[in-house]
Amino acid sequence: MISVSINVSESRFFWYLDLSWFAHSELYKSEASEKLYSAIICDGKKEEIQFPIKYKHCHSFKSDNKIFNKIKHKNNPEPINVQVALSQILNEFHDDTVIELIDHDMFHFRPHPKIEINHDEFIVCDLYEKWHLHSLTSNKHVILQFLKSDDPISFYNGGHVPIIGTVKTFKKILDDWIRIHISILRKEKGDTQESNDICWWAGMYSFNAVCEIHKIKMIAKNYCYIPDANSLTDEMYIGHFSVDKRFNKRNYPFIYEQDFLENDYYHMIKRWNHNMNIERWKRI
Repeated sequence: MISVSINVSESRFFWYLDLSWFAHSELYKSEASEKLYSAIICDGKKEEIQFPIKYKHCHSFKSDNKIFNKIKHKNNPEPINVQVALSQILNEFHDDTVIELIDHDMFHFRPHPKIEINHDEFIVCDLYEKWHLHSLTSNKHVILQFLKSDDPISFYNGGHVPIIGTVKTFKKILDDWIRIHISILRKEKGDTQESNDICWWAGMYSFNAVCEIHKIKMIAKNYCYIPDANSLTDEMYIGHFSVDKRFNKRNYPFIYEQDFLENDYYHMIKRWNHNMNIERWKRI
């Protein structure tokens, strides 16, 4: 399995990339460079961006791709970075290759299990549904507008990253994922908190809608640890520090290790932070 991390070309986010690469290197050793692919979306003003970290699969792509310019929304001004990146990299992989699509604030803290998945399936984390998406309940109308009225809900579950599937399956949904994402943003004006929230999570809603349309079975697996949103279990191998209060990304570079719990997730962050401190001292 190859992890595909989607990043933006702002220096304040480069440490996300470094943490992700460090963790992969710790866990997968010599295979790490073949198991993590980082796609960096540039702002279109520069042909090339110089990154402070050099890795084999660290590639930049221009965000002024033809599909990107279709919409700029005031509450989500760069709405389709994920799809922009996928549209430019999927052809680099064989259709049978299994990829794990992740946000840039995610990293492995344990080796991933053996992944077995068929075409027309996605393994996802479905925590987001009860947390804030509510695509099967109070916000079901966001999905239903793209479905035939007489079709039962059979395939989507409100899940999202990490999204694990074959390249062929990602290719199958990509065009409609873009179309529906843009449609949601155009319909929602963001004038109310509810509308603003739908805009913010439009990528998730559109992903679930497109899985239902294309009959892609979404399979929930408890692989993702999101501190302050769920509890760590033995089967979890990937962390998402989106809302972590102990390792608060908004406070970086101030990291308060005394607040960390004693588990594999925080141990990986500690090792990375100590390594970063050593590198800083070398430059002084």
